[in-house]
Amino acid sequence: SAELKAEFPAYVNSLGLRDDNGTELTLEENGEGTFKDCTSLATIDLNKVTTLESNSNGTFENCSSLVDVKGLESVESVGNSVFKNCSSLVDANISSATTIGSEAFYGCEKLENVDVCESLESLGESAFAHCTNLKSMVIPEGVEGIDVATAFVGCVSLEKFVINNSDYKTVDGVVYSADGSEVVLFPAGLNKTEYFAPKGVVTIGTNAFYGAIYLTKVVANEVTEIGESAFRSSNILSFTGSNVKYIYHYAFADTSNLKNYDFTGVEEIGDFAFASSGLEKVVLTNSTSYLGVQVFNNCENLTSLSVSKKTTKFDYADVFYGSNNVKEILIEKANRSFKLVDGILYNYDMTVLYAVIDNNSKEIVIPEGVKKVATSAFYGNETIERVVFPESLKAIGAEAFYGCNSLKELEFKSEKAPILEGFYEENGLCYANFVHSINDGAIDVKLICGDDASYSSYIWKLYFSK
Repeated sequence: SAELKAEFPAYVNSLGLRDDNGTELTLEENGEGTFKDCTSLATIDLNKVTTLESNSNGTFENCSSLVDVKGLESVESVGNSVFKNCSSLVDANISSATTIGSEAFYGCEKLENVDVCESLESLGESAFAHCTNLKSMVIPEGVEGIDVATAFVGCVSLEKFVINNSDYKTVDGVVYSADGSEVVLFPAGLNKTEYFAPKGVVTIGTNAFYGAIYLTKVVANEVTEIGESAFRSSNILSFTGSNVKYIYHYAFADTSNLKNYDFTGVEEIGDFAFASSGLEKVVLTNSTSYLGVQVFNNCENLTSLSVSKKTTKFDYADVFYGSNNVKEILIEKANRSFKLVDGILYNYDMTVLYAVIDNNSKEIVIPEGVKKVATSAFYGNETIERVVFPESLKAIGAEAFYGCNSLKELEFKSEKAPILEGFYEENGLCYANFVHSINDGAIDVKLICGDDASYSSYIWKLYFSK
């Protein structure tokens, strides 16, 4: 009631509560205030509260010891982030709450039992995301506009999900759109190892199979689109889908068991779509017209790449960033994007050196015309001892020679020192172009160069002061 709401700040302030640093915890007259990060708070009494309003701080966010919430069953509204990351909370009786805000119980990893109001009207984005111990959920009639998969993303123990809503239907434990054209949610804890998409399913929705722990095989031959993070962090071993055209951001990211994927017919692949996956071989076909940012980032098992003649142009250093174990690249003869010369990959006009693929020489003379040595081009090369750079060189990418521990001599023929590209870390710009991070001190490598002042700039001095 309005009367109780008006009294609540004074009630809270009378308790003399303090956080772990001894700072007094208070509420203003309008109810603004927070118990955020109060890690020693174990019990709260909400018997005089009907609404837990959202504020910018998250009322009980990160109260990691909170286990007992008295009177929660009478609260009619739970706002955004109110119990976010309350990692000790096991039970949540919200049987009177008609509104549950975004991230309201996000990251409550011990949460097992949730009693939802039969009159629930709205459920916010990521409301129960990453509640890793939650095993079942029943959503009553009346909830409008709920994003099912996002609300429960990362609930890896979720075995049973029931939603009584005309927008969805459930078949064999899997939630679909009402017309059956989209897979909306395959509960991550559903004990099924194989999934065969029913006839008419053309879309796999955002987060649909996220974190599926038992699923290993998917066959979906009518599917044309795979949504963002659809299979992310799942244990999938194989996917068969002969009509897929669009694979969106992070769709198969962190799928370490996925060794192969047939890209035949795929037109667009989104950012980080296969990042940190288990792919061992990638064959990019003529149909591929778009590759997003770092599509195959950090694929440690990836050793082989094939590029067809009509595959769209792309920045190898970006698309395969962190995938430094590629030892074989096959480029179709008519391809006008890349050239492989003496085991070194260049762009077609040989102005960018992308990567050393199959060259065990101790000395490499980079040909005239190359303007840039790309990010991670020689990453981890333990053989190379000497590199001669051309007069045309303008830039050296981040981590270009990182981990080249046998490197002894670098000769630069350009009049001015090439730009050393860095990358951002928490404390600012960092350089790791040669052998190790500049933060680890100078490298024991002989530098042969002209006498232009650019070779004596601050960064170059730090690297080559020995």
